[in-house]
Amino acid sequence: MSPRTQKQFEDIREEKRELILNSALKLFADKGFYATSISALADEAGISKGLVYNYFESKEEILVQLFNRFIELVSRLLNPDSDEEITNEEMELFFRNFTSSMNSDREYWMLYFQLSMQKSVLELIQRNILKGEMFVRYQQLTYKFFADRFPDPMPQMLFFSFLIKGFSIQYVLTPEFIPVDEIERFWNRMKEVFIVDKLPVAEQV
Repeated sequence: MSPRTQKQFEDIREEKRELILNSALKLFADKGFYATSISALADEAGISKGLVYNYFESKEEILVQLFNRFIELVSRLLNPDSDEEITNEEMELFFRNFTSSMNSDREYWMLYFQLSMQKSVLELIQRNILKGEMFVRYQQLTYKFFADRFPDPMPQMLFFSFLIKGFSIQYVLTPEFIPVDEIERFWNRMKEVFIVDKLPVAEQV
């Protein structure tokens, strides 16, 4: 048997890294960040505890990686062509695809809600993520959409965020209590409120 090539070693390393991240996502989403130990994570992944530390310095580093992936997921939903501007067509597509994203990426959304309810974890995120390049870019991207369309964009942006978060929590935790036709009405109402023509350039914030 010929020795492994450098690329094969890199592929194996990437596979192990993904295995650890996916196992952590499942446990963090189901049990919570603090209730999950490195030992439990290693057991879930079917590897040794020492091997986890070979890829990540700490459980906190794993969490930061996962949360950055969540930000990237939402950014792709809002701006699929990555051109640094959310068009009305992209926002409409966001509304149309949001529910299916919560179905296909349910563990990421569960992780997000878990973190939202734990103050100490929020502080960790604020230190390591909210000032990071990816989150800042996401904030700027979202703000620009509202600044181009509303004279006072910040309240509209907050209103949008609160509605999305409220719907998400309800849908992910208790989807059986939301009739399908009401979901469609909700997204139609979101389109009516937020998908509007741009302001004249001179009036944009």
